[in-house]
Amino acid sequence: MFYACDNLPGIDERGKSVKKRPLHPTIVLAPMATAFFLGGVAGVVGGFSALLLLFLGVLAGVGWLALQTIFLYQLWVLAQASDLKIKKPTPGKAIGFWFIPFFGLYWTFILWMNLAKHMNHMTSGCKKVPVKLVIIGCGLFIASVFVSPNQGPYMDVLAGFFVDLLSIAGVVVLLICNFYFYETAADICGPPGTSTSGKKPVT
Repeated sequence: MFYACDNLPGIDERGKSVKKRPLHPTIVLAPMATAFFLGGVAGVVGGFSALLLLFLGVLAGVGWLALQTIFLYQLWVLAQASDLKIKKPTPGKAIGFWFIPFFGLYWTFILWMNLAKHMNHMTSGCKKVPVKLVIIGCGLFIASVFVSPNQGPYMDVLAGFFVDLLSIAGVVVLLICNFYFYETAADICGPPGTSTSGKKPVT
């Protein structure tokens, strides 16, 4: 038996929770939505304006990646209290291994799926992360990497569109999963300022 928020950074000597919650998913979503919007507008206007919009869209995409990384890191800090007997890397390793070429494709499942399982194990409430949805999101995103466009006068365009569709679908599903992760984290930690002594123990 353990308290879900025990032994985590931000717990003072009196046992009161003072740690920060993860970023709200809408903050993570905003730059990606901006990137999609700018990319769509760029496809309409054309010319130099399109190049400028695409550049701004790339910057927004980088912003999304940074915020998504911070969000996942914060969740893995919380997951360190889990005693579930599956792979549980430290927050630094969980994020760092994601950026290793090729190996990061496999690690995507560890990063997201194991995180969902650890957090579901920690909560005694009904707000759990749908693991199957997480797996679908990871699978769609990774599938877009392995689908190679067919060579030909027509099929290369169609295949390229299919790859883009897989990638976008994977990102959208994982963005949806962010909200489930946040709700589960909120259920584990309770309202801001809640004492860990006031939390129900997780068995």
